[in-house]
Amino acid sequence: MSDIMLTFIPCSPQLDIAYDKFIRTTCPKHEAVVNDFCCRVLANGDIYQADYEGLYCVNCEEYKDKKELIDDNFCPIHLKPCVSRKEDNYFFALSKYQKQLEDLLTQNPSFVQPSSRLNEVRLFLFSFASAPLVLGAVDWGICVPNDHKQTIYVWFDALLGISPSNSQTLCTRSYESKKSRGICSVIEKRVCYLSGGFRPRRDEEGEVTREN
Repeated sequence: MSDIMLTFIPCSPQLDIAYDKFIRTTCPKHEAVVNDFCCRVLANGDIYQADYEGLYCVNCEEYKDKKELIDDNFCPIHLKPCVSRKEDNYFFALSKYQKQLEDLLTQNPSFVQPSSRLNEVRLFLFSFASAPLVLGAVDWGICVPNDHKQTIYVWFDALLGISPSNSQTLCTRSYESKKSRGICSVIEKRVCYLSGGFRPRRDEEGEVTREN
């Protein structure tokens, strides 16, 4: 991964873009942010522990709904078979806030753009009552506070790297200067449902300002 990272940094001047900070999820500062954030969400009582079982794509690092898969339970992206996995997990109770999230998307149709992706997020909210919070049986990643056998799942960990109001992640001066103009998070389309569906409620739980 370090080799891959080195290919991204020189791209910035070539694309005429600049960043306040270049963030890696292995950075100690990022780990501190995730630990603090996770503790706050746990303290709010919207996380519960239970078994989770399903088909898992190792390359996507996520569980797949059977309807997403092609023949023989192959991942349509990587064209490799998904494996059956059952593990002890923590869950974020998304259904508890489903109406609030639906109202947010209805009242703010520009929250997710383009509109086709907004519809994808809405469909996702109807399909899932809760979101797995940890990824077990791996020897990398950030551990759940007070449970070092569990590793925090990527949607809860890595996406904190692009929460712009987190002063430990982005410099406060830059965030405040952009706040009045509004903040937009540009993301890869395959994680749109995570950012549009989970992040608004996750960020509220952790007291982080929401962006489009």
